[in-house]
Amino acid sequence: DADDDLLAAIHRRPRPAVLTLPGGGHHRLPSLGAAALSADLAMFTDWYVPHATGGRLPPDARADFDAIWADLFARLEGAEASWVLFDVQAPNLLWLAERDGLARIGLLDFQDMFVGPVAYDVASLCQDPRVTVPALLEGALRDRYIALRRADPGFDAERFREAYAILAAGRVLKNLGVFARLADHAGKRAYLAHVPRLCEYLSRALAHPVLTGYAQWHARHMPPLP
Repeated sequence: DADDDLLAAIHRRPRPAVLTLPGGGHHRLPSLGAAALSADLAMFTDWYVPHATGGRLPPDARADFDAIWADLFARLEGAEASWVLFDVQAPNLLWLAERDGLARIGLLDFQDMFVGPVAYDVASLCQDPRVTVPALLEGALRDRYIALRRADPGFDAERFREAYAILAAGRVLKNLGVFARLADHAGKRAYLAHVPRLCEYLSRALAHPVLTGYAQWHARHMPPLP
């Protein structure tokens, strides 16, 4: 719950896209928009699809995949944006009991920070690729974040739920590709132990109506989900 509280606190206030560095320099955070999100999905089509099916997608199936996700990512335009820490998951979270309040939560591995949809980090937390988050706990964490944000000006709970579903599904597809590449290209077969968990997460995300088109594509071209 404290992690939800931290994300809500980060997202509640406007955050700058340009950061001042020690010594007076500046760094502009990159945007996590449709181009970057689409590039991540290439991990799925290039690595997980051959791993799971034994071959590459036919050109028409790949074109349909790209078109479906272009439409989904277009729905994120104008969604509430803030800092995206990118990997908010169990190995990168520390509990610092000697501190008070939100300072008790330590964050690691945010050097790839972006500016993008607030739902991204919530999905990262609630669907941890390496640690099983049961469906009831995922729902409770997501709903707690929504409850914490509901009174904030401009926060739209239904639009957040839609963005969460899109980004959760996209993260799963990317991670399936990453783990398949590590297994098949680098010989790190232990990463395949995470695949059933990711497929369960994907099944949950695809229950949202906005993903009906992709769910139908997945059913046609990929092994059945749990």
